[in-house]
Amino acid sequence: PGWLCVFVALLGAAAAFLAPQDPHWPAQYALNMSTISMACNQSGWYNASFGAQFGIISYDWSNAKAQWAAARPMDCDTRLVTQAVATKSANPLAKVFVYRNLVKALPWFGDVRIKLNDPAYAGWFLRFKKGGAFANGSYHVPQCDTFYNPPLCTEFYHDQEQTPSERPGGCAIDISLWCDDWSFCAGLCDVGNVPVGEYLFDHRNTSLRAWIINEHVMGPNGLGHPLIDGLFIDDFWCSSIINGSHACTDPVQGASEIDKYQQADMGLSDQDIRDITEGWLQTFTATQQAILDAKKYTWSLVFGQANANAMPTFIENTTCAVALRQACKPDSHFYTTPFLFGLHTGNDTDPLPQLAQDIANFLLIRGAHAWLGWGEWGMTWPPSLPLPDELNADYGTPVGPCYETGSMTGIFERKWTKATVSMNCHTWQAHIQPV
Repeated sequence: PGWLCVFVALLGAAAAFLAPQDPHWPAQYALNMSTISMACNQSGWYNASFGAQFGIISYDWSNAKAQWAAARPMDCDTRLVTQAVATKSANPLAKVFVYRNLVKALPWFGDVRIKLNDPAYAGWFLRFKKGGAFANGSYHVPQCDTFYNPPLCTEFYHDQEQTPSERPGGCAIDISLWCDDWSFCAGLCDVGNVPVGEYLFDHRNTSLRAWIINEHVMGPNGLGHPLIDGLFIDDFWCSSIINGSHACTDPVQGASEIDKYQQADMGLSDQDIRDITEGWLQTFTATQQAILDAKKYTWSLVFGQANANAMPTFIENTTCAVALRQACKPDSHFYTTPFLFGLHTGNDTDPLPQLAQDIANFLLIRGAHAWLGWGEWGMTWPPSLPLPDELNADYGTPVGPCYETGSMTGIFERKWTKATVSMNCHTWQAHIQPV
């Protein structure tokens, strides 16, 4: 329905994932424990005390990027652990998530770098097409890092779409996606005997699956660490054969967020991409199950968040009554599955212009596990904006579902043990009455 503003990146592949389901931990109804944010400070450590204020704080791979890109070799994964430990120290009750990617083999993760540099595991990674994509033997992306002398080359396909890359004077970290300047580190980018770049796992190799689950995901720098509670798992594979000729738009069929000429540069047929996509789907589903078996969690098990999505649901004033009539039904998925809810954002003067209405609507429809946060993709809370006092309220637990106060009144209520929550969709006025 139009009122449900949820973006699913790839509907066709999503059907192969596990159904949305709750985490193992008990329901948390206090608002401060029902908040979520994806966090990143590319120049250094994220403020752990601020991150610890959220019910779930999920640290992106770009966190502390200026530091780990300067390390020799790069050590993104161990710095994510350090950030998680600092956050748990500030608030042991906070759930701390870190980043993983099952599509891209990112060599700034130490376990990936080790395998990528070991010839025994060459079958785990996709290669450039032999002889080049062009008649002169070249490709759409550079095969070699010419800042090394002699140039550092590899047979494994990689691009530099979102990666530290060489610049005169040192290894430059492109932080333009989050910031407005460049950061430089001393020396050349170090990920071993291959150029720095985004490599790709070949999911047709079934031996790769066990390593991804047991080490890359569940290892000591991942969910095997006692202070890491979950993961954001990024990117996906899309096949025009499986998903339809018009479904793959991020940017083309193949791996998401990789150079649009990837298929030509690797010499992959449509059937090859189908086979890799099917292998990735099997690995992803097995990974989700392993996460649940370990009593951990991942964003992809939240309703509407398959395929590396991080987009919340909203209730709008123009469709409020229609939305709440559906959401208040006893069998509504809001009561039965976890979901993300967005706070409408505004401007610097009024950053949360509909805070009272958003909180009331969230309390009306939420079930045992639901999280609200910044109403944009990624739900990254601005680090310069303190959490409002309203998000520290505790209204107890819901007594029952929400309901409309009369036939087509457009007024909805829900009783909690410490308050009655109401929303008038005609006037767009919210009220929370303590009891």
